[in-house]
Amino acid sequence: MKKLLYVFFFAFAATLSHAQNTFEGRILYRETIRFNIQAEGIDQAMLDNMPKERASQRELWIKGAESMYLPVEKKEVADDELQAEGGIRFKINMQEPKMAIYTHLEKMEQFRLQEFMDRTFLIEDKVDSQQWKLHGETREILGYNCLRASRKVDTMELVVWFAPALPANTGPDGMSNLPGCILRIEYGTNDRVVEAVAIEPMTVPNGKIIKPKEGKKVTAEEFNKIQEEKMKELMEQFGAPAGGGGNRVIIRMQR
Repeated sequence: MKKLLYVFFFAFAATLSHAQNTFEGRILYRETIRFNIQAEGIDQAMLDNMPKERASQRELWIKGAESMYLPVEKKEVADDELQAEGGIRFKINMQEPKMAIYTHLEKMEQFRLQEFMDRTFLIEDKVDSQQWKLHGETREILGYNCLRASRKVDTMELVVWFAPALPANTGPDGMSNLPGCILRIEYGTNDRVVEAVAIEPMTVPNGKIIKPKEGKKVTAEEFNKIQEEKMKELMEQFGAPAGGGGNRVIIRMQR
């Protein structure tokens, strides 16, 4: 009986959320990427000083059925400078590629601008319609009671936490198809985590939600194929195994 009541409540929440999609404003997210560093020929002291993770901010603008997910503009940050044995100095410059994701829930369309290997692509796709598996766990994020859902993407486990009380059926990274806004995403073994850090109801300024037009037009399947081919070339060039996944950083120092 308890299970039937939960299913009924969830179905009711989904219907209500779709009917009252009234949130307008910005949700600010913090994205943290943890690096798996593999180094050869580098002294341990310098390796210990290397950054183990990187954090950046993203914003999700929502108005009606439309939303826009993009990086938060920020000032230039100084490069990390490290010193190796023998007084050799070098800098680590982590540049963030251009990206923007425009979603229209009613038209079931999505346009993703993505920079990859110094090329800019415009990926035309449909709104996320893959089904989620619901779990009984809950957690509070920014005062909202969130439910846990998960699904598999290829071999990676994807976990999200969504807030049924926040009437916006969307989320970061172009994800949706849940009765509430997604406030946290956990990729795989938490090497990458995206979590909301502020929710700001407001009138969305003109020009914040615009369908991107820049870049070479490709389908999602075509872009995935381009990524796979380029990553395979890099793996072969640097002698790294093709498997393993994760946010791997391979450093080799030749003397």
